[in-house]
Amino acid sequence: MDKAAAERMNDVQKTYRVEDIMHILDIGRNSAYNLVKENHFKVVRIGTAIRISRKSFTALRVPKGEKRD
Repeated sequence: MDKAAAERMNDVQKTYRVEDIMHILDIGRNSAYNLVKENHFKVVRIGTAIRISRKSFTALRVPKGEKRD
C-alpha cells in the first residue's frame, strides 16, 4: 500500500497501526516502534497488536492553534 492510499484509508479509522504511522511519517520500523515505546501517542495493546489513537497522533502532528486542512 502506498502512502497516499494509507492516508485515504485512515480517514475513516479511529486508530492507526504502527505500519500506518511508518508510511505517514515516512520513517522506519524501529523509529515508529520507538515513538510508541516513548509514549508519544495514546496506545492500546490488544494481545500483540498495537493500535495508536488517531486523535493523539493528529495532536502531535498539528501544533495547537493551527487548523488542519
